[in-house]
Amino acid sequence: MPVHPAHQLTATALELAQPQPDPAAHLLQACLQICRVLGAAAACGLLAPHAARPAVTAGTTPHAHHLAKADLKTQRGPASDCLRAQHHQPAAHLDHPLARLRWPTWSRRAQEHGFTAATGLVLHHRGAGLGAITVLSAEPQPPDPVQRAAAELLAQAAAAGLHAQQQLHAALERCRQLEGALSSRVLIEQAKGIVAERLRITPDAAFLLLRGHARSRRQPLRELAHSIIAGTPFPASPA
Repeated sequence: MPVHPAHQLTATALELAQPQPDPAAHLLQACLQICRVLGAAAACGLLAPHAARPAVTAGTTPHAHHLAKADLKTQRGPASDCLRAQHHQPAAHLDHPLARLRWPTWSRRAQEHGFTAATGLVLHHRGAGLGAITVLSAEPQPPDPVQRAAAELLAQAAAAGLHAQQQLHAALERCRQLEGALSSRVLIEQAKGIVAERLRITPDAAFLLLRGHARSRRQPLRELAHSIIAGTPFPASPA
């Protein structure tokens, strides 16, 4: 039984909206799907730098990927314009004087690779531009409005997936930090007990000794606690 185009579009959008561990692969998948919907010759994209990673580029062909890298390097290309304006860019003929003025190097390279027009789609989610996709055409006519709306839907879905992945990464990083803090706390509490028993002082006084000793040696308190648990003698005394 053939799949209805609307059902296929929905399935594709849901797939792009899922968080993926590899942002480059996620971006490439979005480029491929948008390229397919529009019947375009190629597509390329870039993701803005994030706290967890540098900027990312992708392209459905080697030439398209080269154009994504050029856009990122010069900051003068359709994707860069999308990120600055925070909205989609209409189809632009690359031989038009305005395109040559806006993207002098990029438009020339795109034409050298056989592309005649470019359309920009911003990957926008909850007030933030996460990246952009440039659709490259070998024909000068603009895309059909229905196809354009479908492509914008897929761009929105891809942005949702990328945002979800960023949130998931931040949550996992926070969990790692909390686990590290808990582990350090356990080590320090054990070291406090050992020092308190050896020197016959209170746990609070033992902690002050540990902290003062670590600071005087510019040694992490966790490292000092670990060495004491391992059996290293503690040189401090109650006095």
